Amino acid sequence: SKVCENSAKGVCLARIKSEIDGGKPVLVNIGSSTDNHTLFAYGYINGAADFSDIKVYDPANLDTSDIHGRVVDLYNAMDYNGDKFTIWSLRPTYIS
Repeated sequence: SKVCENSAKGVCLARIKSEIDGGKPVLVNIGSSTDNHTLFAYGYINGAADFSDIKVYDPANLDTSDIHGRVVDLYNAMDYNGDKFTIWSLRPTYIS
């Protein structure tokens, strides 16, 4: 089920910020149940107050020479990938 829509945006951003603060980058799945895309969130600015403050690698945005995909903000990635402004899941990575 969806974890972040307009009503839950602040909660979602706080969770991403908290995981990054704990040293765990986050896999962010955006889109719909039939058309989705995964991003790698690794940092933020401005206290992670908005989607545009979350820094991500977007593997679908290959307008770059970086093998990891383009370094953009979460808002840009959502817009670039076909107006996918719904977050379906957040999965923190775990470093052992």
